[in-house]
Amino acid sequence: MNFTDNKNSSKQFQIRLVSLDKRFDVSPGNLLSLPSRFGSDELNQTVHSLLSANDIQIAANVNFEFAINNELLRDALEEHVAAKNLSTESVIEVTYFQKESPPDFLNTILHNDWIKSVKTSGDYILAGSLDGTARIWNVAGEEYAVFKGHESYVNGVEWISKDTKQATIVTASQDSTLRLWEWAVGSKSTECKYECKGHVQAVNAVAVNQSKTKICSVSSDKTIKIWSSDFSQKDEDIQPIHKKMKTNQGLQKAVDKFPDITLSGHTDRIDAVVWPREEKIITAGWDHRIKIWDAEIGVNKFDINVNKVVKGITYSPFEDLIAAGSFDEGIIRLYDPRVVDRTVLKLALKSHKNVVSSLCWSTTNQYQLVSGSFDNAVKLWDTRSNLAPLYSMEGHEDKVLTVDWSEPQYIVSGGADSRIQIYKRDVIQQS
Repeated sequence: MNFTDNKNSSKQFQIRLVSLDKRFDVSPGNLLSLPSRFGSDELNQTVHSLLSANDIQIAANVNFEFAINNELLRDALEEHVAAKNLSTESVIEVTYFQKESPPDFLNTILHNDWIKSVKTSGDYILAGSLDGTARIWNVAGEEYAVFKGHESYVNGVEWISKDTKQATIVTASQDSTLRLWEWAVGSKSTECKYECKGHVQAVNAVAVNQSKTKICSVSSDKTIKIWSSDFSQKDEDIQPIHKKMKTNQGLQKAVDKFPDITLSGHTDRIDAVVWPREEKIITAGWDHRIKIWDAEIGVNKFDINVNKVVKGITYSPFEDLIAAGSFDEGIIRLYDPRVVDRTVLKLALKSHKNVVSSLCWSTTNQYQLVSGSFDNAVKLWDTRSNLAPLYSMEGHEDKVLTVDWSEPQYIVSGGADSRIQIYKRDVIQQS
C-alpha cells in the first residue's frame, strides 16, 4: 500500500506495521510505502485509517506509540533511522501499541511532618514520617491508623501481609530498631508485637521477601540484617518482655526479636534495599556500591561500582535490570547485572535537576518506572526512550523523598513538604 506525501520530500520507506495487541492488528504481513518524514502523529493517523478500512471501530481518542527495534519513535522516521544507523535497503518493522494517557491527579494528603517512605496495598497507603509515626490512609485521604512507639524518624515501611481482616507491617527507624505491627483492617486498632534489635545506628530502609517470611533491613552502621517475620512465635520462645507501649487499646506488650543473619561488606552507610527474589537481595549506599547478595547462603555475589553515592534503587522483575538514583546531576543509571562488565551502563535517563532519591519499577509494564527527586518532581519513564520522561507529575513544593508504584493504578509520592501526592493510572490490558 502506498501513502502519498504532500510535502517536498518524496523519499519513501518500506514499512511493516506490527501490532502488539491483536485488537488493533491491521493488514498483518503487508508492506506499506510511507514517507520518510512521517513521525508518530502521521503513523497514528495511518493506523486509524487502516483500522477504519478494515471495519475495526475504535474511539477517536485512542492513540498509539511506535517503536523500532524496541526503541520508541520520537523523531521522523528518517531522523530515527539515521541516528540509529539503520539500513533503508530492507523492510523496517515498526511495532505499535496503545498509548497510555497521563496519570491523573487523584488526591493530596497533608501530614504534619516530612514523609520519608510510602507503600501502597490496594486502596491503602502506609507512610512513615519524620514525626516518629507510621500512618495508614486510604487514597481518598481518610486516616485509619497511627503506629506510635519509635523514638525517632520512621525511615522505612513495608506491608508484610494483608487480608480483609488483618494486616501486618514493619517499620524501620532512626532509633536503630524495627517494629512489627498488627492492624485490624479498616479500624484504628494497632498492636506492636515485636521490637527488632541489633542495629547500632539508624535503620534507613527495609524490604520483605516474596514469601513474606523474612525481612531485610539496612543501616547507617554498614550492616544488613535478616529477620523472621513470623508473628506466631510465643513470647517465651524469644525474649522476656522488655517494654510496654500504650495505644488506643491500653497497655500492650512488645517482645524483643533479634536478627537471624547479619551481612557485612559495605564500607559506608546503606540507604537502599530491594528483595526481588527469594534468593536475591540488592543493597546500595554511600560507598558507591550496589551489592547483590545470595540471600539463602548470605554471600555477596558481586558488586556494581556506580562511582556515586546511591540514594535509591529499584529492580525490574521482567528483565533483571537495576536502576539507581544518585547524588549527582539527577541521572538515573540502569545496569544489567548479567553482563560480564557490570560497570557498563545499559542506559542513562536524564531529566531531573537534583538528587534522585527514590525509584520504583512498574509491576505490570517491563519498560516503565517512576522516580522522585530533590527537584520536587516525580517522573514516569519508558526505558525504550531516554530522551525525556513520558510524563512529569507536579504538586510537591519541596524535595520528593519517596515514590511507590506497588499498585498498578496508583503512583504515590511523599516529600519534605509533608505531602502525599496520589496519581491514578489507567491500566491498559493488552490482548
